[in-house]
Amino acid sequence: MAEAKGKAAETPPEMPPDTFPADEAFSIDRITDHVTLMRRFRRIIQDAQSPGPHANRFPVPPRPLLVEADAAAWRVQALLMNAEVRYALYLRLLDEWVAANKSAAKDPGNWPLPPWDVAILFYTHLLIPLSFADDIPRIYPHLWDAKIEFPLARLASCPPHVVDAFSRAEWTERYPDHPYQVIEFTPRGDHAYVAYVAPSGALNIHGYRCHSEPCSRTHTTGRYIIPMAMWSEYRMNRGRVQCPACQTVWTSYPTPYIANFASVYAVHTKAALGATPFPLWEKPLRQLGPGGFIPTVLDLIDADPVGNSPFNVAAQLRYQRFLQLMESSSVPVLVPTIDIDLFWHTHQLHPTAYDAYCKAHIGRRVFHDDAIAQSPRADAQSSTATAWAHRYGHAYLDPASASKATLIQKTKAAKAAAEAKKPIRLAAFDAEHEHVNTAVGTAAVRVTAAAATSTAATGAVARLDREISLLQREAAVIRPLLFVPGPSKHVGRFRLYSSRAKVQRASLAAEEAGVVLARDAKRAGDLAAATAALNDARAEQQKCNAAWSAVQANRLALARAIDGEVTQAEDKLRHVSKSPPPRRTPGGGPMASVVGSEATPAKPIVGVAYPRGSVRNWQDTWLASRKPMPKGHMDALRGEGVPGAS
Repeated sequence: MAEAKGKAAETPPEMPPDTFPADEAFSIDRITDHVTLMRRFRRIIQDAQSPGPHANRFPVPPRPLLVEADAAAWRVQALLMNAEVRYALYLRLLDEWVAANKSAAKDPGNWPLPPWDVAILFYTHLLIPLSFADDIPRIYPHLWDAKIEFPLARLASCPPHVVDAFSRAEWTERYPDHPYQVIEFTPRGDHAYVAYVAPSGALNIHGYRCHSEPCSRTHTTGRYIIPMAMWSEYRMNRGRVQCPACQTVWTSYPTPYIANFASVYAVHTKAALGATPFPLWEKPLRQLGPGGFIPTVLDLIDADPVGNSPFNVAAQLRYQRFLQLMESSSVPVLVPTIDIDLFWHTHQLHPTAYDAYCKAHIGRRVFHDDAIAQSPRADAQSSTATAWAHRYGHAYLDPASASKATLIQKTKAAKAAAEAKKPIRLAAFDAEHEHVNTAVGTAAVRVTAAAATSTAATGAVARLDREISLLQREAAVIRPLLFVPGPSKHVGRFRLYSSRAKVQRASLAAEEAGVVLARDAKRAGDLAAATAALNDARAEQQKCNAAWSAVQANRLALARAIDGEVTQAEDKLRHVSKSPPPRRTPGGGPMASVVGSEATPAKPIVGVAYPRGSVRNWQDTWLASRKPMPKGHMDALRGEGVPGAS
């Protein structure tokens, strides 16, 4: 079905002042064009799976396929593996064209258009924004500087069966051995089929250059066609590519010069094909396969063109609010609904605009991950719905439900009331039990004072003890005139003092006796009273502290009870916000539902792996000839132009 761009005038919903602004990169017209192209992409894949009378235009598989499902999978695999190579050639063409036509390149409407199969890979690459933003500036810097974007409007407005003459001419000039359009549509656009390219077949690898010493010595054409069955085995790291002229092979196994298959593949493809493809051939199956995003969106629109229409300002606003929530929420992963994801995908099809928008409003590049596992995805979906309800006050998964919006508002009000009640009730509790806290403070002051009195009395007794010790030492200093030792040091001694010494000793003894009496009186009086007072104060303090501990325990219980009311309101809000609406369409739900997970592609169709036997390797032929390797190969060996995994 065709989506008309002419829409009735709509009254935009009132936007809060902090909503992120709309942008031309995700306008309603671009959404319409996007859906149109999604239909064409789905048609290409569906007709590759069931080609009818055109089945003989697909390459022969690497092994006999007895099940039709395997045959269908092989046809799609051949289409996408060939497109993977052709996409690299298209990017190289664009990069060279932009560098040579800087003035014309300022208008994206002048750029050469991709063929249909290449457009699918281009589209898929853009939906991995961080990889695209890394791959393109690194390998094709002219394209990023020129603000490369997916030609959404031009491809959607062009009848699918019409070939753009300018684009075909640019392609043919650079790649005369490669057909431009390998997918053709019927005039009505209701079917797509593989173009007839005799006798080689459109989906085999064209333009292969061997570069081996034997081939360059004996063959002059230098460009060959590699069967897709052979290429797919090599692409899956299970086989080898063999030159049809000289029989020299390039194996997928590491060599002493190249450490792993990724490097082998990068070196070989850049030399043999002129560009190194990005590893993308499986990625379209995740969008276009059964249960994937594209069939889900199209089925929903077809089932209810009015109720599930994404061509409105309300859906656009939801995407803007989603990005705003991403900037402000503490939820680590936000899961988009189908309508939001459609705008998100559309936004990513203009990579430089998407990159600039995210950095300007969110403060960073935003990765779009369609491959979250089911369990964490469900948790993230629940957190997203709750954060959405908190921020915007309506159901994330059922935005049209006025009853849910009302319930969310009431629940938010109940939660806010419970949260506001907490400090009030705790303040009242504290006021009611302030006397206990005061008693604790009074007891502490009393203990401090009693301890000071006790310390002073203890110090006074200690000073008297020191005075007694000094008097005793002073008496011991007085020496006798005669000393007769007894049988031991302390028994039977005889000391004879002078009269003066006797007077001195008697005076010291009398003074010592007075001090001893004073000390004993201080110890029995002031010190004993101070100690008793301190013990009483400490006992009272323990009693007050025990009472305060009980008060604190009661306060904690009260706080937990209030928190329980808040949690109960939060749980109710979470339950209301995440509950989906009843299924209203055969497609499985409204546009505000969530795709369970992206489609999982089937295992690739492969044949029997080649043995690891000794083979004549392309690189070894160059080493044996002692001629310098081609510049493209040496650049690849140095790591230039070798893309990372996307």
